[in-house]
Amino acid sequence: MSTDQPQRRKKPRSDSKLKGRALESHEWGEKVWTWCHAPKSAQTSGGLAFARERLSADGIKTSLRALSEFCAWWELRQDFSDLSRDVQNIQDLLKKSDAKLSAAQIDAAGQLIFTQRALAKRDPQEFREMEKLRLQKEAARASERLESGKLALAERRVAMLESKMAEAREKLNAVAKKGGISRETMARITEAAKLL
Repeated sequence: MSTDQPQRRKKPRSDSKLKGRALESHEWGEKVWTWCHAPKSAQTSGGLAFARERLSADGIKTSLRALSEFCAWWELRQDFSDLSRDVQNIQDLLKKSDAKLSAAQIDAAGQLIFTQRALAKRDPQEFREMEKLRLQKEAARASERLESGKLALAERRVAMLESKMAEAREKLNAVAKKGGISRETMARITEAAKLL
């Protein structure tokens, strides 16, 4: 590919604009979804056409297909949210129960419930999306554990350095008391140690 020719930029998908706004404001996403499901009446065209008219009045141009894809995405997102909340409630109940379950066992039970509901709907697209969501949550938890581990390691290093510094001061003081180092040299070493 030659560098003198300008590269063609892909036009952003119109439903991605809708999704972006919905991610910024849940209320806005809910409003668009409601417009898409508005019944036809003497005053309104109803459905996707009505939603497109309303969005156009707000300065947002979109297609009926993009609105249809947005609605499917929004419904799936709401299902995930509801399912995630249900699973979290079940996991909280398991934690509070007298059952001797580890955190890993509770997470596994939550994943099993999540997977069972996805399979019950027999929607491979939904199952894939739910698996992505689960992996994102798992990655976030792993990242938190990693950061916690890094912090603990840093604290151990600081404690070790402080211990070594105190030990070095004791040795220097012992040498200075025996007359091996002049007080002036000891003062310079002490000052240098403070800079560490």
